Amino acid sequence: MKQYIKIFAFIAPVLLLLGAFFKTNHWPGANILIAVGALASILLFILMISSFLGKLATGFERFNGIFVSLALIVSLLALMFKVMHWPGAATVIWFADIGILLSGIFLLIDALLEKDLAKWRLKIIAMFFVIFVFLMVVLAG
Repeated sequence: MKQYIKIFAFIAPVLLLLGAFFKTNHWPGANILIAVGALASILLFILMISSFLGKLATGFERFNGIFVSLALIVSLLALMFKVMHWPGAATVIWFADIGILLSGIFLLIDALLEKDLAKWRLKIIAMFFVIFVFLMVVLAG
């Protein structure tokens, strides 16, 4: 499982970046690269959820893991809809905004409830990453 996660963690961003590069230069194949990169990213999040979900201690941590992953999946779909100029992009971006904002709030609450300093730091970093993604989705819209 870890090997697949490493493979998809390398392939997904490379395909997305190549697709964005192709799209900005109006080269053929950009839509395919972006779509495959987004699907690889979604598969990566699903693999990550399934691999670390059992290792989380509390039910709130499990909920956060699933909710944040789903919010990031929706934000990837929103990005793909926006870049490809598909109809309904604004609606998907709104759902992504709401999901990511709630994810940031839930991660902050989870971090404030954490007693272990190392886990607290990781949760704060994750919260800032989610807020960064939220800002990127808002600025893309």
